[in-house]
Amino acid sequence: ALPISFHRTEMGCVVMFTIDYLLRAVTAHAMCPEEIGCSRYPLEEVPWWKLTVRYLTQWLNIADFLAILPWYLECFGVLVGSSSVLRVFRLTRMFRLLKSQRMRSCVDMMTDIIREALPGLLSVFSLTCLVGLLFSALIYFAEGSHYSVDHFQDEYPYGVYIRPTIDAHGWEVSPFPSILTASWWFFTTATTVGYGDLYPTTHFGRFVAVCTFYGGIVLVSIKLTIIGTTF
Repeated sequence: ALPISFHRTEMGCVVMFTIDYLLRAVTAHAMCPEEIGCSRYPLEEVPWWKLTVRYLTQWLNIADFLAILPWYLECFGVLVGSSSVLRVFRLTRMFRLLKSQRMRSCVDMMTDIIREALPGLLSVFSLTCLVGLLFSALIYFAEGSHYSVDHFQDEYPYGVYIRPTIDAHGWEVSPFPSILTASWWFFTTATTVGYGDLYPTTHFGRFVAVCTFYGGIVLVSIKLTIIGTTF
C-alpha cells in the first residue's frame, strides 16, 4: 500500500487542480475569445454558455478534466476495480506543459504541418495497405503453403502447415498461418523495426523479405518528403 503522505499529497494536488479548473470554467465567458483560444467564434454572435462549452471542450481542457476525474470516481466508489486503469488518465497532467507560450507555438506549428500533410499521408497510407497486402500474401504462400499430415502428429493430428528450418535440415511449423498474421511481419519489416519474432527460411521467402526492405524504405521516404515539403 502507498504511504499516507502520498495520498495526502495527491488529494492536495487534485483539490488545487479542481479549483483551477472550476475557476477557469466559470470565468471563461468573461475573457476575450483570443485569450481562451476561441477567436474564430465572434463573441457577439455566441451566447456566453456556448463560449464556455467551446472553451471546456478544447482538448487541453479535456485533458485537465480527465486528470482529476479518476480521483473523484475512486472517492465515490465508482469503477473501483478499474482504478489502476483510471490512474492512467492522470498522466494527462503533463499536457499542461503545452500551455506555455513556447510549447504552444511548437504545438501549433506541428498541428499545421500535420493538417497540410494529412491528404498526402492518407494517400500513402492507402498505398502502404495495398503493398502490405501484396507482400503479406507472398510471404504467406512462400512460408506457409506446404500442408503436411506426417509431421508433428502428436501436436497436430489433423495436419499443419510446415516450412524448412533455418538450416534447411528439417521441418518446423510455419509461423505464418494466415495473411493477417503475415501483415504484422510486413509492417515490422517495412518500417525497419524488425522484431525478429517472424522471419522467412525459404529462398523465395527471403527474396520477398528483401523486396519488402526496399519497398518499406521507399514508402518511408515518401512520407518524410510529404512532411518535409510542408515546413
